[in-house]
Amino acid sequence: MGFIGKWIEKRRLKKLDIISKEIEALKNRGPHYIIEKKLKKERPDLGVRVEGKYIKKDTNFNLLLIIGLCLIVIAVLSLFYKQRFSVLTDKYNQKLNELSALGLQLSNLTSALNETDSKLKFKERVEKDLSTQYVGLEEEKESLESQIRSLQQDIEKKVKEIDDLKKAVLEKDAILDQLEECILDDDVENKEDCL
Repeated sequence: MGFIGKWIEKRRLKKLDIISKEIEALKNRGPHYIIEKKLKKERPDLGVRVEGKYIKKDTNFNLLLIIGLCLIVIAVLSLFYKQRFSVLTDKYNQKLNELSALGLQLSNLTSALNETDSKLKFKERVEKDLSTQYVGLEEEKESLESQIRSLQQDIEKKVKEIDDLKKAVLEKDAILDQLEECILDDDVENKEDCL
């Protein structure tokens, strides 16, 4: 039995005590008191009169009082939770707006990241092409340097040959000059001796 049941039971016991005391009092007064009571229109022993009917004070009135209190408590709780719900709804909407702003920022960052990634891939491709070209140019450079060395050696040989030829030409010029002098010299009678 709950709290309300115990409370109702206690009230009934109190009313029962009151009624038994009244019965004892009536017995002491005699039958003329009962007749006077019947002549009165109000009957307090039946409870409170409402629209021609009686509501017993011990149970029905208390039950109505409890129901009224419950309705008041429900109304107060409804108002409290309505206010609390509106606060929570405002917070939810605020968080939802923040979340959508973060989503927009994330999409912007994602697009920037994708753009950076494509630029990086392009740079890697260009770098790979340049490194391939560098290797080709390096090989070509080595080939050209070996050709330059070979040509320098050839030039040195040719310069040496030219020097040798110049010396030979100078020697030949000297011989020619001697021969010419000899031929032009009138003192020499036999020109064949010049040879």
